[in-house]
Parts: sequence; C-alpha cells; structure tokens
Amino acid sequence: MATIKKQKIRAIISIAGIGDITTPNVVSFTVNRARTQMSANFNASVKILYSDLRTVTDAVVTIRAGLEGEEKPIFTGLIERSTINPIRTDVSKVMLNISGRDKLSILEGQNIDRRLKTWKDGVNPPERWGVVTGIVKPASTAREKFRDRIIDYEPKAATDIVTVPLEVTPDAFKGIHPLGQQEEPKASSALEITKVNTTED
Repeated sequence: MATIKKQKIRAIISIAGIGDITTPNVVSFTVNRARTQMSANFNASVKILYSDLRTVTDAVVTIRAGLEGEEKPIFTGLIERSTINPIRTDVSKVMLNISGRDKLSILEGQNIDRRLKTWKDGVNPPERWGVVTGIVKPASTAREKFRDRIIDYEPKAATDIVTVPLEVTPDAFKGIHPLGQQEEPKASSALEITKVNTTED
C-alpha cells in the first residue's frame, strides 16, 4: 500500500538591499527557460514590510527552493520591473511584484564573435569577442538516472548450491479418461493382439 510522506518545501528569494524573503512571505515565483532564448526570465510576488520598501530596479535577485535546509539555487539575475500593491489583511506589509532576466540579458542585441579580430594599424581596439571559461554546474541529470555499469570478465564459480526437488509430470497415457471411464494404460503407437488363430487348414 502506498504511503504519502509530508515534506516541507521552502523558497528563499534574496534581493539586494532588502535581504532574504522566505516562505510564507514568498507568495509565488516562476522561472522560464527556453532553448530559443538567450536568457531566462522570472516573475515573483513577495510580502515585505513597508519599512523595507526601497528602489529594487537593477538589483540582483537570487531564487532558491527545495526541502527545508536543502534549498538549491534556481535563478540569479537582475530585477527590471517592480510594482507595489497593498495587502488589505495586513497593513504592516505590502505586496512586491518583481520581474526580470538573468545576467545573460546584457549580451542580447550585441554582436559578439568567438574569433578575435584586430586592426593592422594597431591604433583601433580589437572587436568584441567572447569565450566560455567554465560552467557553474554540469548537466548531470541524465547521468544520475543511470548508474555506472560494472563489467568484470573474470571467471565466476557458484558454491554451496542447494538441491531443489523437481516436479515430475506423469506420463500422458496415465490418468483418468476424459469421460470419467477408467482405461487400461496404453502406450502411444503400441501393437495390441487380441486373438491368435493356431488351427491349421
């Protein structure tokens, strides 16, 4: 029978200038990533004290979520838009709605090449170019699903094999007739002689 185990999932949104905002003050958040987009975008709604209210545009934001005590980073980027709404059930707090993109957004709309081109005169600076120097975390999701196979070509031997009794099936001609009548055992394709005539003509 299946059992349901309750686990506490928490979210932490860190905003530069405000600090960490944790569950239950994190009302909602969404992170969108697509192969056709250079940068990911996010939307979040959090409750903060009115005394912490300040300008958050262009501030760095980090979103973490997971089991309590094991929160993992999901998004890091910049806040591009923010709006404030009152909370009628709690006058000491306001609802802060923020949205933005990650740090790759600063590269959008710019021409960047992986080949460094310089001018022959040595006066003009080289054109803009970029290089990947490393990754923050490898894409190990598929690797974690399949464990490494251990192959050993050394010969193996089995010892202390327990003798298992075999179930012997009786011969086909032994048993009860389908109509419930007892029959004498007969072998398949056997020659049966019922009478021998010994009188000479």
